[in-house]
Formats: sequence, C-alpha cells, structure tokens
Amino acid sequence: MRNIALLIEYDGGHFSGWQSQRDGVITIQTVIENALSKIVGHSVKIYGSGRTDVGVHACGQVANFYTDNQIPCFKLCLGANILLAPYVSIRKAVDVQDDFNARRCAVKKLYKFCMYSSPTPSPLKNPTHMQVYKPLDGAAMQKAANYIVGKKDFRCFMASGSGVEDTVREVYSLEITQNGDVTILNICGNAFLYNMVRIIAGTLINVGLHKIEPEYMKTIIESKNRKLCGKTAWARGLTLVKVFYEPDIFN
Repeated sequence: MRNIALLIEYDGGHFSGWQSQRDGVITIQTVIENALSKIVGHSVKIYGSGRTDVGVHACGQVANFYTDNQIPCFKLCLGANILLAPYVSIRKAVDVQDDFNARRCAVKKLYKFCMYSSPTPSPLKNPTHMQVYKPLDGAAMQKAANYIVGKKDFRCFMASGSGVEDTVREVYSLEITQNGDVTILNICGNAFLYNMVRIIAGTLINVGLHKIEPEYMKTIIESKNRKLCGKTAWARGLTLVKVFYEPDIFN
C-alpha cells in the first residue's frame, strides 16, 4: 500500500470550502477525491493539512491518501488535473512514509492576507484581495503586529462557537508589506484558531485606519475578549501559502 502526498492549489471562491459535506455541495476535497478515484480505480479518501473556509484560497495546501495502484506520481498528477475543475490543481505528488499524515505531521503554516486601498473596486484584485476604502498606515500595522508574535493565548482572535479549549498558539512571524495600494499580511505559526488570521487582519486594518492605536493590541490579547477585536476580514483575501514539514517532503 502506498501513501501519496499531494501539493494542491485552488481558487476557493468557486467552492463551498475544503471539507466534503453531506448535502452534495461542491467542495475541494470532494472534487479531488472523485478525480483520484477514477485514476487509481478505487474509492479514495484524502486527508488534508487543515480545512479552509468558503472563499479561502491555497497555493500550498497538502493532503495525503492511500492506494495500492502503482501509477507513477507524475502520471497521477497529469491524469487527475485533466479531470479536475479549472479552479483546482494538484501541483505535485510524492510517495511518503506510511505514517505520514498531512495534518498531524505539519510543523508550521504560512498564510498571507491581501488587501488593496481604493474608493472604487478593482475587478482584477477582488477575487484574491479585500477592498479597504482608505489608505492604510503600514508602519502602524507592523508596530501592532509585533505584539502578536510569540507563544500566547490567542482566544481573542477565535471566532465564537468554536469548541477548542486550548487556545494557546505560537506565531513565529507577522510581517506587513506594502506596494502601491496593496497591503499584504504574512503570518507564520505552528497552528491557528478558527478564523484567527482573518480576525487578526480585521484588527490590523483598524490600526491601519487609525481607529485604534498600535499599543492597544497588547490590551486586546491580554483581555482574551473577541469583542475588542476588529471584524473578521473577507475570506477571499486569505491564502494558505505553505505547510511546512520536517523534512520537506516536496524537495
């Protein structure tokens, strides 16, 4: 029996999220499983590194599945991509050890959140960026972002209704870059709470608009109070860039 890891890219705006659902809606997991099942000749179940919500994109999602079919990995990619929708692609496939699991073996994840400042919408940016109607102060946002880096209880950045009890996570880096009217938030951590990155983005936007001072971020984190944070930023601005493993399975 082979265990095959997949590197997956998709435009989340065309799917009802990652996870398969019983009501028959089109999800990323479902279309990939259907394609792979046809290629290997048996029912396939893929195990993703994590779920992405409706509208969230990925250029580095990882999943794995088991098969006894001996098809070479490059032919698996070619065949599956012919069957897949135009908004999802298997970029790489590699054989991995039997005990590899895309979720449990992940050591950290990198996300980016993209936004642009403009009073009018940009049809080209809208699929992958959130529109902010006024200019953002990137320096102030970076100053606030520095308070988030480290191992802390991030309960304040967790969406209500989540059943997670342990809300301590470690953020390794959080960098704000700007190029013209585009502002990008790059965040890397060992794991993230439900909607954590989008709530952080919404809160940093408030800093960038001078609605709150950068130093107030420390108070927000210590309060563990979701109500002190900004709104949950748009899903379409968020992209899962990379899932890290040791060793790097795709090298």
